[in-house]
Amino acid sequence: MKIDKHELPHIIVSACLEVHKQLGAHLVQDAYKECLAQELSMREIFFDREVPVEILYKGRRVKSAFIFDFVVEHQVVVEVEAFAEGDLGIKESLKERLTSYLRLSGYETALMVNFAAADLRNGIKRLIVSGDAPALHWR
Repeated sequence: MKIDKHELPHIIVSACLEVHKQLGAHLVQDAYKECLAQELSMREIFFDREVPVEILYKGRRVKSAFIFDFVVEHQVVVEVEAFAEGDLGIKESLKERLTSYLRLSGYETALMVNFAAADLRNGIKRLIVSGDAPALHWR
């Protein structure tokens, strides 16, 4: 089943909200990753986990330069986090890192999901990088 690229982030967010509803906000990242994988599977959404990304450095391939938590339907990167809501330094650092990852990987859309947020709707950020000079949309 082909899912529209504009609808896909909403479907992923719905799955994340269900995981958060079931587990709450105070577990480690790995628990959320495992349960999100189960939730996506139950919804019959295709995904890959722990996706190594190869980059070019001065014309040479660098294997596993970084690893995405999830790539859903070959379109959307999902990074799972679990940090205290008040720690803006971590959030800003993760945003910058994810922006770099998107630029280097060729993916345009990512969701950073902070399952430690009391209200998960405030813990999900979408990042879009497009074109040669990326336009960043941090939502």
